[in-house]
Amino acid sequence: MAEKKEDTRIKRTKKLLKEGLTQLILQKSIKKISVRELADLVEINRGTFYLHYKDIYDLVDQIENELCERFEQILSETNCTTTSDTLTVFKCVCEFLDENKQICHALLSDNGDINFLLKIRAIISKTCFSHMTKDITSEQSKINYLYISSYFESGTVGILRLWLGDNSPNRKSAEEVAMLLKVLFMEGLDGITKLAKEVKAGK
Repeated sequence: MAEKKEDTRIKRTKKLLKEGLTQLILQKSIKKISVRELADLVEINRGTFYLHYKDIYDLVDQIENELCERFEQILSETNCTTTSDTLTVFKCVCEFLDENKQICHALLSDNGDINFLLKIRAIISKTCFSHMTKDITSEQSKINYLYISSYFESGTVGILRLWLGDNSPNRKSAEEVAMLLKVLFMEGLDGITKLAKEVKAGK
């Protein structure tokens, strides 16, 4: 019973530190955040912080790894390397990010960590796009694919950054953003123009 209480206490401490870190990243760069500042914000002593993390960067790294592991697991469970339902894949991605909106928004913000951005891009590339190169034999085609996939990966992350930071009353739902990404992925800008016309026409 005592062990269960200890586990609960540790989880609560880590949750507080995660929330506090999120709040601070939205105000300043990670490199400007001190352990003392974070500990004071969440009202714990620095000794408690150091029981779990070596420093702020270790905290950030552990949070990112947990998010990325879960993110990759969701994509794998969706089996996006073989599924023809691209919308389902993007819905899973968007719903996951929406569930972790505050911390993902903070980490992907200008004050966040570029490594998290690179990790997300790598997961998207490995899990969702790597199968597309199997039938590409031409070296020039492979090079073209790298440019195109890089363009789409960066565009996807850009859209997600904008969406996660949107606190307006008209903020798009996870399903709406997923549809936007799916249309961009499958049909490009022509598809987006078509989608916009359909929305305007009330279809």
